[in-house]
Amino acid sequence: MNQFPSGDREIDALAGRISPTGTGDFLADAIASWAQHNWPSGLDASRLSSGDETSVSWESCLAERLREVTGLDSGSIATCLPAGSVEDLLQWAIVLCRRLHASQNAKTDGSTASEDGDANRGRILCCIGGDHGRGVVGRMASGRADLRETASPLVPGFMHVPLDGLAQRIDDSIAMVLLSPVDLFDQMRAVSAEQFAEIRAACDQHGVALVIDHQNIPPMGGGHFWVHDSITSVRADAVIMAAGLAGGFGGGVLALNAELSAQLAAPTSERSDMPPHIPTAVLVDATLRQWSEQSWHKRELDGFATALAERLAKRESVRDLHVIGRSFGIELDLPATQWQEYADRVGLRVTTAGEFTVGMQLPLIIDAEAETELLDRMDRVFDEIEEHERKSAEPSSDVNRETDRDDSDNPEANDIDEAEANDVENSDVEVSDVENEDFENEEFEEDSELDEAELDQDELEEEFEDESEDEDSDSDELDEDELDEDGLDEDGLDEDESGDESDDEEADDDNFDEDVDANDDDDDVKRSQFDGEIAESETEDSDAKTDPENQP
Repeated sequence: MNQFPSGDREIDALAGRISPTGTGDFLADAIASWAQHNWPSGLDASRLSSGDETSVSWESCLAERLREVTGLDSGSIATCLPAGSVEDLLQWAIVLCRRLHASQNAKTDGSTASEDGDANRGRILCCIGGDHGRGVVGRMASGRADLRETASPLVPGFMHVPLDGLAQRIDDSIAMVLLSPVDLFDQMRAVSAEQFAEIRAACDQHGVALVIDHQNIPPMGGGHFWVHDSITSVRADAVIMAAGLAGGFGGGVLALNAELSAQLAAPTSERSDMPPHIPTAVLVDATLRQWSEQSWHKRELDGFATALAERLAKRESVRDLHVIGRSFGIELDLPATQWQEYADRVGLRVTTAGEFTVGMQLPLIIDAEAETELLDRMDRVFDEIEEHERKSAEPSSDVNRETDRDDSDNPEANDIDEAEANDVENSDVEVSDVENEDFENEEFEEDSELDEAELDQDELEEEFEDESEDEDSDSDELDEDELDEDGLDEDGLDEDESGDESDDEEADDDNFDEDVDANDDDDDVKRSQFDGEIAESETEDSDAKTDPENQP
Protein backbone atom coordinates (compact mmCIF):
# COMPACT_ATOMS: atom_id res chain seq x y z
CA MET A 1 0.00 0.00 0.00
CA ASN A 2 1.34 3.44 -0.93
CA GLN A 3 1.44 6.16 1.74
CA PHE A 4 1.21 9.85 0.82
CA PRO A 5 2.87 12.79 2.66
CA SER A 6 -0.53 13.86 3.97
CA GLY A 7 -0.82 10.52 5.74
CA ASP A 8 -3.56 9.21 3.44
CA ARG A 9 -3.28 5.71 2.13
CA GLU A 10 -3.84 4.97 -1.53
CA ILE A 11 -7.34 3.89 -2.49
CA ASP A 12 -7.56 1.60 -5.50
CA ALA A 13 -10.96 2.07 -7.12
CA LEU A 14 -9.99 -0.66 -9.62
CA ALA A 15 -9.29 -3.33 -6.99
CA GLY A 16 -12.25 -5.36 -8.20
CA ARG A 17 -9.97 -6.63 -10.95
CA ILE A 18 -7.81 -8.29 -8.28
CA SER A 19 -10.34 -10.23 -6.26
CA PRO A 20 -13.80 -9.85 -4.72
CA THR A 21 -12.18 -8.44 -1.57
CA GLY A 22 -9.75 -6.19 -3.39
CA THR A 23 -6.76 -7.96 -1.86
CA GLY A 24 -4.84 -11.17 -2.42
CA ASP A 25 -4.78 -12.42 1.16
CA PHE A 26 -6.67 -15.68 0.69
CA LEU A 27 -5.06 -16.13 -2.72
CA ALA A 28 -1.58 -15.92 -1.22
CA ASP A 29 -2.46 -18.62 1.30
CA ALA A 30 -3.82 -20.88 -1.44
CA ILE A 31 -0.83 -20.58 -3.76
CA ALA A 32 1.63 -20.97 -0.89
CA SER A 33 -0.08 -24.15 0.30
CA TRP A 34 -0.05 -25.66 -3.17
CA ALA A 35 3.60 -24.76 -3.77
CA GLN A 36 4.75 -26.30 -0.49
CA HIS A 37 2.85 -29.49 -1.30
CA ASN A 38 3.87 -29.91 -4.94
CA TRP A 39 7.26 -28.21 -5.40
CA PRO A 40 10.11 -30.37 -4.07
CA SER A 41 13.04 -28.68 -2.41
CA GLY A 42 15.44 -30.42 -4.78
CA LEU A 43 13.55 -29.33 -7.91
CA ASP A 44 13.19 -32.88 -9.18
CA ALA A 45 12.05 -32.52 -12.78
CA SER A 46 9.94 -35.64 -12.57
CA ARG A 47 7.88 -34.05 -9.81
CA LEU A 48 7.49 -30.58 -11.39
CA SER A 49 3.91 -31.29 -12.26
CA SER A 50 0.60 -31.23 -10.55
CA GLY A 51 1.42 -34.57 -8.90
CA ASP A 52 -1.73 -36.59 -8.53
CA GLU A 53 -3.71 -33.60 -9.81
CA THR A 54 -3.94 -34.22 -13.55
CA SER A 55 -5.09 -31.60 -16.04
CA VAL A 56 -8.42 -33.39 -16.33
CA SER A 57 -8.99 -33.12 -12.60
CA TRP A 58 -8.27 -29.39 -12.62
CA GLU A 59 -10.58 -28.74 -15.55
CA SER A 60 -13.36 -30.77 -13.95
CA CYS A 61 -12.83 -29.19 -10.55
CA LEU A 62 -13.05 -25.65 -11.91
CA ALA A 63 -16.14 -26.52 -13.96
CA GLU A 64 -17.85 -27.88 -10.85
CA ARG A 65 -16.97 -24.75 -8.84
CA LEU A 66 -18.30 -22.55 -11.58
CA ARG A 67 -21.57 -24.44 -11.87
CA GLU A 68 -22.13 -23.93 -8.16
CA VAL A 69 -21.87 -20.13 -8.29
CA THR A 70 -23.71 -19.67 -11.60
CA GLY A 71 -26.44 -22.28 -11.19
CA LEU A 72 -25.88 -23.60 -14.72
CA ASP A 73 -25.83 -27.28 -15.73
CA SER A 74 -23.10 -29.38 -17.29
CA GLY A 75 -24.41 -28.71 -20.77
CA SER A 76 -23.70 -25.00 -20.39
CA ILE A 77 -20.43 -25.47 -18.44
CA ALA A 78 -18.81 -28.77 -19.40
CA THR A 79 -15.19 -27.88 -18.70
CA CYS A 80 -12.89 -24.97 -17.78
CA LEU A 81 -9.42 -24.51 -19.26
CA PRO A 82 -6.98 -22.54 -17.04
CA ALA A 83 -4.24 -20.56 -18.81
CA GLY A 84 -1.45 -18.24 -17.77
CA SER A 85 -2.61 -15.41 -20.07
CA VAL A 86 -5.82 -14.22 -21.68
CA GLU A 87 -4.02 -14.37 -25.03
CA ASP A 88 -3.86 -18.16 -24.67
CA LEU A 89 -7.54 -18.28 -23.73
CA LEU A 90 -8.49 -16.25 -26.81
CA GLN A 91 -6.44 -18.40 -29.15
CA TRP A 92 -7.98 -21.62 -27.85
CA ALA A 93 -11.47 -20.15 -28.15
CA ILE A 94 -10.79 -19.35 -31.83
CA VAL A 95 -9.37 -22.82 -32.51
CA LEU A 96 -12.27 -24.66 -30.91
CA CYS A 97 -14.94 -22.49 -32.58
CA ARG A 98 -13.36 -23.03 -35.99
CA ARG A 99 -13.22 -26.76 -35.40
CA LEU A 100 -16.91 -26.76 -34.54
CA HIS A 101 -17.72 -24.61 -37.56
CA ALA A 102 -15.78 -26.90 -39.88
CA SER A 103 -17.47 -30.04 -38.54
CA GLN A 104 -20.92 -28.51 -39.01
CA ASN A 105 -20.17 -27.49 -42.60
CA ALA A 106 -18.81 -30.94 -43.36
CA LYS A 107 -22.09 -32.48 -42.30
CA THR A 108 -24.27 -30.14 -44.35
CA ASP A 109 -22.39 -30.04 -47.68
CA GLY A 110 -20.71 -33.47 -47.55
CA SER A 111 -17.24 -32.00 -48.03
CA THR A 112 -14.27 -33.46 -46.25
CA ALA A 113 -12.66 -30.97 -43.98
CA SER A 114 -8.99 -31.17 -43.35
CA GLU A 115 -7.47 -30.98 -39.94
CA ASP A 116 -8.62 -28.01 -37.85
CA GLY A 117 -11.15 -27.09 -40.54
CA ASP A 118 -8.67 -25.71 -43.07
CA ALA A 119 -11.06 -26.53 -45.96
CA ASN A 120 -13.67 -24.17 -44.69
CA ARG A 121 -12.06 -21.89 -42.13
CA GLY A 122 -14.58 -19.54 -40.52
CA ARG A 123 -14.18 -15.84 -39.78
CA ILE A 124 -14.32 -14.07 -36.41
CA LEU A 125 -16.87 -11.28 -36.06
CA CYS A 126 -16.06 -8.55 -33.50
CA CYS A 127 -17.43 -5.14 -32.46
CA ILE A 128 -15.83 -1.85 -33.30
CA GLY A 129 -14.46 -0.36 -30.08
CA GLY A 130 -14.07 -3.70 -28.31
CA ASP A 131 -11.00 -4.51 -26.22
CA HIS A 132 -9.79 -8.13 -26.16
CA GLY A 133 -6.24 -7.87 -24.90
CA ARG A 134 -2.77 -6.64 -25.75
CA GLY A 135 -1.35 -9.78 -27.36
CA VAL A 136 -0.99 -10.28 -31.09
CA VAL A 137 -4.35 -12.01 -31.47
CA GLY A 138 -5.99 -9.76 -28.88
CA ARG A 139 -5.02 -6.60 -30.75
CA MET A 140 -6.33 -8.01 -34.03
CA ALA A 141 -9.61 -8.97 -32.39
CA SER A 142 -9.99 -5.56 -30.74
CA GLY A 143 -11.87 -3.01 -32.78
CA ARG A 144 -9.64 -0.12 -31.75
CA ALA A 145 -7.22 1.62 -34.08
CA ASP A 146 -5.03 2.79 -31.19
CA LEU A 147 -4.18 -0.83 -30.38
CA ARG A 148 -2.73 -1.48 -33.82
CA GLU A 149 0.63 -0.40 -35.15
CA THR A 150 1.67 -0.27 -38.76
CA ALA A 151 4.47 -2.72 -37.98
CA SER A 152 2.21 -5.14 -36.12
CA PRO A 153 1.63 -8.53 -37.72
CA LEU A 154 -1.79 -8.97 -39.31
CA VAL A 155 -3.87 -12.00 -38.39
CA PRO A 156 -6.41 -12.81 -41.11
CA GLY A 157 -10.01 -13.74 -40.59
CA PHE A 158 -11.27 -10.88 -38.33
CA MET A 159 -14.26 -8.66 -39.17
CA HIS A 160 -15.28 -5.55 -37.20
CA VAL A 161 -18.73 -4.00 -37.35
CA PRO A 162 -20.74 -1.63 -35.12
CA LEU A 163 -22.67 -3.25 -32.30
CA ASP A 164 -26.03 -2.08 -33.68
CA GLY A 165 -25.42 -3.95 -36.95
CA LEU A 166 -23.61 -6.99 -35.61
CA ALA A 167 -26.60 -9.38 -35.67
CA GLN A 168 -27.28 -8.56 -39.34
CA ARG A 169 -23.71 -9.47 -40.35
CA ILE A 170 -23.85 -13.00 -38.97
CA ASP A 171 -24.04 -15.65 -41.71
CA ASP A 172 -22.73 -19.12 -42.52
CA SER A 173 -19.20 -17.85 -43.10
CA ILE A 174 -18.86 -16.75 -39.48
CA ALA A 175 -17.41 -19.28 -37.03
CA MET A 176 -17.33 -17.16 -33.89
CA VAL A 177 -18.85 -13.94 -32.54
CA LEU A 178 -16.61 -12.28 -29.91
CA LEU A 179 -18.44 -9.83 -27.68
CA SER A 180 -17.77 -8.00 -24.41
CA PRO A 181 -20.92 -7.22 -22.36
CA VAL A 182 -19.55 -3.80 -21.26
CA ASP A 183 -17.70 -1.25 -23.39
CA LEU A 184 -14.95 -0.06 -21.07
CA PHE A 185 -14.06 2.78 -23.46
CA ASP A 186 -17.57 4.14 -23.90
CA GLN A 187 -18.80 5.32 -20.49
CA MET A 188 -19.02 1.73 -19.18
CA ARG A 189 -22.12 1.17 -21.31
CA ALA A 190 -23.51 -2.38 -21.40
CA VAL A 191 -24.95 -4.30 -24.31
CA SER A 192 -28.73 -4.09 -24.14
CA ALA A 193 -30.99 -7.09 -23.62
CA GLU A 194 -32.49 -6.59 -27.08
CA GLN A 195 -29.06 -6.63 -28.73
CA PHE A 196 -28.09 -9.79 -26.87
CA ALA A 197 -31.31 -11.47 -27.94
CA GLU A 198 -30.83 -10.55 -31.61
CA ILE A 199 -27.22 -11.75 -31.63
CA ARG A 200 -28.09 -15.04 -29.93
CA ALA A 201 -30.91 -15.70 -32.39
CA ALA A 202 -28.66 -15.01 -35.39
CA CYS A 203 -25.97 -17.33 -34.00
CA ASP A 204 -28.47 -20.13 -33.52
CA GLN A 205 -29.81 -19.65 -37.04
CA HIS A 206 -26.38 -19.97 -38.69
CA GLY A 207 -24.70 -22.36 -36.21
CA VAL A 208 -22.24 -19.75 -34.94
CA ALA A 209 -20.61 -19.94 -31.49
CA LEU A 210 -21.11 -16.92 -29.20
CA VAL A 211 -18.07 -16.20 -27.01
CA ILE A 212 -18.51 -13.55 -24.28
CA ASP A 213 -15.31 -11.91 -23.08
CA HIS A 214 -15.12 -11.09 -19.33
CA GLN A 215 -11.35 -10.74 -19.14
CA ASN A 216 -11.68 -7.09 -17.96
CA ILE A 217 -15.01 -7.36 -16.13
CA PRO A 218 -15.04 -8.95 -12.66
CA PRO A 219 -17.95 -11.04 -11.33
CA MET A 220 -20.68 -8.83 -9.99
CA GLY A 221 -22.87 -10.34 -7.27
CA GLY A 222 -26.39 -9.07 -6.60
CA GLY A 223 -27.82 -12.51 -7.42
CA HIS A 224 -25.61 -13.02 -10.49
CA PHE A 225 -22.08 -14.11 -11.17
CA TRP A 226 -21.58 -12.97 -14.75
CA VAL A 227 -22.57 -9.47 -15.84
CA HIS A 228 -24.31 -10.68 -19.01
CA ASP A 229 -26.64 -12.83 -16.86
CA SER A 230 -27.81 -9.67 -15.07
CA ILE A 231 -28.74 -8.12 -18.42
CA THR A 232 -30.70 -11.03 -19.87
CA SER A 233 -30.81 -14.82 -19.75
CA VAL A 234 -28.53 -15.20 -22.74
CA ARG A 235 -26.75 -18.48 -23.35
CA ALA A 236 -23.05 -18.26 -24.11
CA ASP A 237 -21.15 -21.06 -25.84
CA ALA A 238 -17.91 -20.00 -24.17
CA VAL A 239 -16.89 -17.39 -21.56
CA ILE A 240 -13.41 -15.92 -21.11
CA MET A 241 -12.79 -14.94 -17.46
CA ALA A 242 -9.82 -13.24 -15.79
CA ALA A 243 -10.66 -10.04 -13.84
CA GLY A 244 -11.38 -10.60 -10.16
CA LEU A 245 -10.45 -14.31 -10.22
CA ALA A 246 -6.66 -14.71 -10.45
CA GLY A 247 -5.36 -11.92 -8.21
CA GLY A 248 -4.54 -9.65 -11.13
CA PHE A 249 -1.69 -11.88 -12.36
CA GLY A 250 -2.94 -12.03 -15.96
CA GLY A 251 -4.18 -15.60 -16.09
CA GLY A 252 -7.76 -16.81 -16.37
CA VAL A 253 -10.05 -19.61 -17.47
CA LEU A 254 -12.09 -20.47 -20.53
CA ALA A 255 -15.49 -22.01 -19.73
CA LEU A 256 -16.81 -24.20 -22.54
CA ASN A 257 -20.20 -25.71 -23.23
CA ALA A 258 -20.58 -29.35 -24.22
CA GLU A 259 -20.24 -28.78 -27.98
CA LEU A 260 -17.01 -26.81 -27.78
CA SER A 261 -15.64 -29.06 -25.06
CA ALA A 262 -16.04 -32.01 -27.43
CA GLN A 263 -13.73 -30.29 -29.92
CA LEU A 264 -10.84 -30.75 -27.49
CA ALA A 265 -10.76 -34.43 -28.49
CA ALA A 266 -11.10 -33.79 -32.23
CA PRO A 267 -8.55 -35.65 -34.37
CA THR A 268 -5.75 -33.31 -35.40
CA SER A 269 -2.05 -33.35 -36.07
CA GLU A 270 -1.67 -30.76 -33.30
CA ARG A 271 -2.28 -31.30 -29.64
CA SER A 272 -5.99 -31.58 -28.96
CA ASP A 273 -5.80 -30.49 -25.35
CA MET A 274 -4.28 -27.40 -23.75
CA PRO A 275 -1.95 -28.11 -20.84
CA PRO A 276 -3.33 -26.28 -17.81
CA HIS A 277 -1.48 -23.51 -16.05
CA ILE A 278 -1.52 -24.95 -12.54
CA PRO A 279 -0.81 -21.72 -10.53
CA THR A 280 -3.68 -19.99 -12.30
CA ALA A 281 -5.94 -22.98 -11.65
CA VAL A 282 -5.07 -22.81 -7.94
CA LEU A 283 -5.90 -19.09 -7.73
CA VAL A 284 -9.21 -19.40 -9.61
CA ASP A 285 -10.20 -22.44 -7.56
CA ALA A 286 -9.56 -20.57 -4.31
CA THR A 287 -11.66 -17.59 -5.49
CA LEU A 288 -14.58 -19.72 -6.66
CA ARG A 289 -14.52 -21.64 -3.40
CA GLN A 290 -14.90 -18.36 -1.49
CA TRP A 291 -17.77 -17.34 -3.75
CA SER A 292 -19.54 -20.58 -2.93
CA GLU A 293 -18.78 -20.67 0.80
CA GLN A 294 -19.48 -16.97 1.43
CA SER A 295 -22.47 -16.80 -0.94
CA TRP A 296 -20.96 -13.69 -2.48
CA HIS A 297 -23.19 -13.94 -5.53
CA LYS A 298 -26.14 -13.04 -3.26
CA ARG A 299 -24.52 -9.88 -1.92
CA GLU A 300 -26.53 -6.75 -2.71
CA LEU A 301 -24.97 -3.94 -4.73
CA ASP A 302 -27.45 -1.06 -4.57
CA GLY A 303 -26.17 0.50 -1.33
CA PHE A 304 -22.94 1.98 -2.64
CA ALA A 305 -24.44 2.95 -6.00
CA THR A 306 -27.13 4.96 -4.21
CA ALA A 307 -24.62 6.70 -1.93
CA LEU A 308 -22.41 7.52 -4.91
CA ALA A 309 -25.34 8.97 -6.87
CA GLU A 310 -26.27 11.21 -3.91
CA ARG A 311 -22.72 12.60 -3.70
CA LEU A 312 -22.44 13.17 -7.44
CA ALA A 313 -25.81 14.94 -7.57
CA LYS A 314 -24.19 17.88 -5.72
CA ARG A 315 -21.56 18.37 -8.42
CA GLU A 316 -22.32 20.58 -11.41
CA SER A 317 -19.56 18.97 -13.47
CA VAL A 318 -21.22 15.53 -13.40
CA ARG A 319 -23.49 14.70 -16.34
CA ASP A 320 -24.51 11.11 -15.65
CA LEU A 321 -23.66 7.90 -13.79
CA HIS A 322 -23.53 4.51 -15.53
CA VAL A 323 -23.59 1.40 -13.31
CA ILE A 324 -23.32 -2.23 -14.34
CA GLY A 325 -22.38 -4.68 -11.58
CA ARG A 326 -19.27 -3.34 -9.82
CA SER A 327 -18.28 -1.19 -12.80
CA PHE A 328 -19.06 2.53 -12.60
CA GLY A 329 -18.77 5.17 -15.30
CA ILE A 330 -18.93 8.80 -14.14
CA GLU A 331 -19.69 11.04 -17.11
CA LEU A 332 -18.26 14.56 -16.69
CA ASP A 333 -18.22 17.87 -18.54
CA LEU A 334 -14.43 18.07 -18.20
CA PRO A 335 -11.74 15.79 -19.66
CA ALA A 336 -11.45 12.47 -17.86
CA THR A 337 -7.65 12.70 -17.93
CA GLN A 338 -7.85 15.95 -15.94
CA TRP A 339 -10.01 14.32 -13.26
CA GLN A 340 -7.68 11.31 -13.19
CA GLU A 341 -4.67 13.60 -12.71
CA TYR A 342 -6.24 15.27 -9.67
CA ALA A 343 -7.26 11.85 -8.33
CA ASP A 344 -3.65 10.69 -8.50
CA ARG A 345 -2.61 13.69 -6.38
CA VAL A 346 -4.87 12.66 -3.52
CA GLY A 347 -4.11 8.96 -3.79
CA LEU A 348 -7.16 7.72 -5.67
CA ARG A 349 -6.60 5.25 -8.51
CA VAL A 350 -9.16 5.33 -11.33
CA THR A 351 -9.18 4.83 -15.08
CA THR A 352 -10.68 6.59 -18.07
CA ALA A 353 -13.73 5.17 -19.82
CA GLY A 354 -13.91 7.61 -22.68
CA GLU A 355 -12.88 11.20 -23.29
CA PHE A 356 -15.20 12.59 -20.61
CA THR A 357 -15.86 9.55 -18.41
CA VAL A 358 -13.98 8.24 -15.39
CA GLY A 359 -14.20 4.51 -14.70
CA MET A 360 -14.10 2.52 -11.46
CA GLN A 361 -14.33 -1.22 -10.82
CA LEU A 362 -14.76 -1.80 -7.10
CA PRO A 363 -14.32 -4.99 -5.11
CA LEU A 364 -17.45 -6.87 -4.29
CA ILE A 365 -16.61 -7.00 -0.58
CA ILE A 366 -16.19 -3.51 0.86
CA ASP A 367 -17.30 -2.34 4.31
CA ALA A 368 -19.15 0.86 5.16
CA GLU A 369 -16.03 2.61 6.46
CA ALA A 370 -14.14 1.90 3.24
CA GLU A 371 -17.09 3.12 1.16
CA THR A 372 -17.23 6.40 3.11
CA GLU A 373 -13.48 6.88 2.75
CA LEU A 374 -13.76 6.37 -1.01
CA LEU A 375 -16.63 8.83 -1.33
CA ASP A 376 -14.78 11.42 0.75
CA ARG A 377 -11.68 11.01 -1.40
CA MET A 378 -13.78 11.60 -4.51
CA ASP A 379 -15.19 14.76 -2.92
CA ARG A 380 -11.65 16.01 -2.40
CA VAL A 381 -10.94 15.56 -6.09
CA PHE A 382 -14.01 17.55 -7.06
CA ASP A 383 -13.22 20.24 -4.47
CA GLU A 384 -9.68 20.73 -5.76
CA ILE A 385 -10.84 20.95 -9.36
CA GLU A 386 -13.55 23.48 -8.48
CA GLU A 387 -11.08 25.53 -6.41
CA HIS A 388 -8.64 25.59 -9.30
CA GLU A 389 -11.35 26.69 -11.73
CA ARG A 390 -12.50 29.41 -9.34
CA LYS A 391 -8.99 30.83 -9.00
CA SER A 392 -8.49 30.70 -12.73
CA ALA A 393 -11.74 32.59 -13.37
CA GLU A 394 -11.00 35.56 -11.06
CA PRO A 395 -8.05 38.00 -11.21
CA SER A 396 -5.44 37.03 -8.69
CA SER A 397 -3.44 39.50 -6.60
CA ASP A 398 -0.73 36.88 -6.41
CA VAL A 399 -0.26 37.27 -10.14
CA ASN A 400 0.27 41.02 -9.71
CA ARG A 401 2.74 40.45 -6.90
CA GLU A 402 4.55 37.92 -9.02
CA THR A 403 4.74 40.44 -11.86
CA ASP A 404 6.16 43.10 -9.53
CA ARG A 405 8.70 40.65 -8.23
CA ASP A 406 9.73 39.77 -11.77
CA ASP A 407 10.15 43.46 -12.60
CA SER A 408 12.34 44.02 -9.54
CA ASP A 409 14.51 41.09 -10.55
CA ASN A 410 14.85 42.49 -14.07
CA PRO A 411 16.88 45.74 -14.02
CA GLU A 412 16.53 46.16 -17.77
CA ALA A 413 12.76 46.30 -17.40
CA ASN A 414 13.15 48.93 -14.65
CA ASP A 415 15.46 51.02 -16.85
CA ILE A 416 12.91 50.89 -19.63
CA ASP A 417 10.17 52.06 -17.25
CA GLU A 418 12.34 54.96 -15.99
CA ALA A 419 13.18 55.96 -19.54
CA GLU A 420 9.50 55.99 -20.43
CA ALA A 421 8.77 58.16 -17.36
CA ASN A 422 11.55 60.61 -18.35
CA ASP A 423 10.14 60.79 -21.85
CA VAL A 424 6.79 61.74 -20.40
CA GLU A 425 8.37 64.47 -18.23
CA ASN A 426 10.38 65.79 -21.16
CA SER A 427 7.27 65.90 -23.24
CA ASP A 428 5.65 68.02 -20.50
CA VAL A 429 8.66 70.35 -20.53
CA GLU A 430 8.47 70.66 -24.28
CA VAL A 431 4.82 71.55 -24.06
CA SER A 432 5.67 74.21 -21.47
CA ASP A 433 8.45 75.58 -23.70
CA VAL A 434 6.02 75.81 -26.57
CA GLU A 435 3.58 77.73 -24.40
CA ASN A 436 6.33 80.12 -23.24
CA GLU A 437 7.46 80.59 -26.81
CA ASP A 438 3.94 81.48 -27.86
CA PHE A 439 3.72 83.99 -25.04
CA GLU A 440 7.06 85.55 -26.02
CA ASN A 441 5.95 85.76 -29.65
CA GLU A 442 2.83 87.59 -28.57
CA GLU A 443 4.92 90.09 -26.53
CA PHE A 444 7.30 90.52 -29.45
CA GLU A 445 4.42 91.28 -31.80
CA GLU A 446 3.05 93.84 -29.35
CA ASP A 447 6.46 95.52 -28.97
CA SER A 448 6.90 95.53 -32.74
CA GLU A 449 3.58 97.23 -33.25
CA LEU A 450 4.44 99.82 -30.57
CA ASP A 451 7.81 100.48 -32.20
CA GLU A 452 6.12 100.93 -35.56
CA ALA A 453 3.70 103.44 -34.04
CA GLU A 454 6.57 105.45 -32.47
CA LEU A 455 8.45 105.29 -35.76
CA ASP A 456 5.46 106.74 -37.60
CA GLN A 457 5.26 109.55 -35.05
CA ASP A 458 8.96 110.43 -35.47
CA GLU A 459 8.60 110.50 -39.24
CA LEU A 460 5.69 112.93 -38.94
CA GLU A 461 7.70 115.26 -36.71
CA GLU A 462 10.70 115.29 -39.06
CA GLU A 463 8.45 115.99 -42.02
CA PHE A 464 6.85 118.87 -40.13
CA GLU A 465 10.25 120.40 -39.30
CA ASP A 466 11.33 120.21 -42.94
CA GLU A 467 8.14 121.92 -44.11
CA SER A 468 8.61 124.65 -41.47
CA GLU A 469 12.14 125.39 -42.69
CA ASP A 470 10.99 125.58 -46.28
CA GLU A 471 8.22 127.99 -45.43
CA ASP A 472 10.58 130.22 -43.47
CA SER A 473 12.99 130.32 -46.41
CA ASP A 474 10.22 131.19 -48.82
CA SER A 475 8.91 133.85 -46.52
CA ASP A 476 12.33 135.55 -46.28
CA GLU A 477 12.77 135.64 -50.03
CA LEU A 478 9.32 137.09 -50.48
CA ASP A 479 9.98 139.89 -47.96
CA GLU A 480 13.24 140.93 -49.65
CA ASP A 481 11.53 141.13 -53.00
CA GLU A 482 8.74 143.26 -51.63
CA LEU A 483 11.25 145.61 -50.03
CA ASP A 484 13.10 146.08 -53.24
CA GLU A 485 9.94 146.83 -55.20
CA ASP A 486 8.30 149.21 -52.77
CA GLY A 487 11.46 150.99 -51.62
CA LEU A 488 10.47 150.76 -48.06
CA ASP A 489 12.92 151.57 -45.39
CA GLU A 490 14.37 149.02 -43.22
CA ASP A 491 12.58 150.09 -40.03
CA GLY A 492 9.17 150.01 -41.64
CA LEU A 493 9.98 146.67 -43.03
CA ASP A 494 10.97 145.35 -39.69
CA GLU A 495 7.81 146.59 -38.08
CA ASP A 496 5.57 145.22 -40.76
CA GLU A 497 7.52 142.08 -41.06
CA SER A 498 7.44 141.55 -37.36
CA GLY A 499 3.72 141.92 -37.32
CA ASP A 500 3.26 139.70 -40.33
CA GLU A 501 5.57 137.06 -39.02
CA SER A 502 3.75 137.01 -35.72
CA ASP A 503 0.43 136.53 -37.46
CA ASP A 504 1.86 133.91 -39.79
CA GLU A 505 3.40 132.00 -36.94
CA GLU A 506 0.14 131.93 -35.05
CA ALA A 507 -1.65 130.69 -38.15
CA ASP A 508 0.99 128.09 -38.79
CA ASP A 509 0.89 126.95 -35.19
CA ASP A 510 -2.84 126.50 -35.46
CA ASN A 511 -2.43 124.46 -38.64
CA PHE A 512 0.31 122.40 -37.06
CA ASP A 513 -1.83 121.62 -34.08
CA GLU A 514 -4.60 120.46 -36.37
CA ASP A 515 -2.20 118.25 -38.35
CA VAL A 516 -0.74 116.75 -35.21
CA ASP A 517 -4.20 116.09 -33.83
CA ALA A 518 -5.14 114.33 -37.05
CA ASN A 519 -1.98 112.26 -36.93
CA ASP A 520 -2.62 111.46 -33.33
CA ASP A 521 -6.05 110.22 -34.25
CA ASP A 522 -4.51 107.95 -36.87
CA ASP A 523 -2.09 106.62 -34.30
CA ASP A 524 -4.91 106.00 -31.89
CA VAL A 525 -6.69 103.92 -34.53
CA LYS A 526 -3.58 101.88 -35.14
CA ARG A 527 -3.12 101.24 -31.46
CA SER A 528 -6.74 100.39 -30.74
CA GLN A 529 -5.91 96.65 -30.76
CA PHE A 530 -3.74 97.08 -27.65
CA ASP A 531 -4.72 97.69 -24.10
CA GLY A 532 -6.40 101.03 -23.32
CA GLU A 533 -3.77 102.10 -20.85
CA ILE A 534 -0.98 101.62 -23.37
CA ALA A 535 -2.92 103.66 -25.98
CA GLU A 536 -3.47 106.57 -23.57
CA SER A 537 0.16 106.57 -22.50
CA GLU A 538 1.36 106.69 -26.07
CA THR A 539 -1.12 109.45 -26.91
CA GLU A 540 0.14 111.63 -24.04
CA ASP A 541 3.75 111.11 -25.09
CA SER A 542 2.89 112.01 -28.66
CA ASP A 543 1.14 115.24 -27.58
CA ALA A 544 4.07 116.19 -25.46
CA LYS A 545 6.47 115.79 -28.32
CA THR A 546 4.40 117.67 -30.93
CA ASP A 547 3.25 120.59 -28.76
CA PRO A 548 5.02 123.83 -29.99
CA GLU A 549 5.37 125.04 -26.44
CA ASN A 550 7.58 122.09 -25.65
CA GLN A 551 9.69 122.58 -28.78
CA PRO A 552 13.19 123.93 -28.10
